[in-house]
Amino acid sequence: MTKLTHFLAIPMAVFFFSTACSKDTNATTNNPTVTTTTTNNLTKPALSVKLEGLRNTDGTIQLLVFDKADGFPDVPANAVYSISVPATTTTINIPSLAYGTYAVTILHDENNNQKMDKNILGIPKEGYGFSRNATGFAGPPAFDKASITYSEQDYSTIITLKYW
Repeated sequence: MTKLTHFLAIPMAVFFFSTACSKDTNATTNNPTVTTTTTNNLTKPALSVKLEGLRNTDGTIQLLVFDKADGFPDVPANAVYSISVPATTTTINIPSLAYGTYAVTILHDENNNQKMDKNILGIPKEGYGFSRNATGFAGPPAFDKASITYSEQDYSTIITLKYW
């Protein structure tokens, strides 16, 4: 995909996290660990999201998890899980999700103002990413393009952040 396509695609994906994110103890700043959740005497691994490509440790990482297309990627009220963690975090473990299909949105909020900053042309100044490293054309990727399956056999994903 060309830089022009990214230029057109990303400005439409605005991320507002001001009321949706909270701190979580299931974030790690070094090697990933598996967090488990016990439900009905069954133990299952947490969904593990590994972050790659952070350009610095300023600010916070904002993460939203969606279980349907409605509101993806930028309506926190429609997310089934949200978290804000220090930008030193390299892995976020998400507990208590039912096995199923999800799409994850990441924003590296370098100045901690709870939104994606853009330049005068609408190009993002901060890093962002989607599960499956999905990209869209003239906007954010569709839920189906970014969706991952969380199951007993498949409980981790890697998101590489993009910067302009």
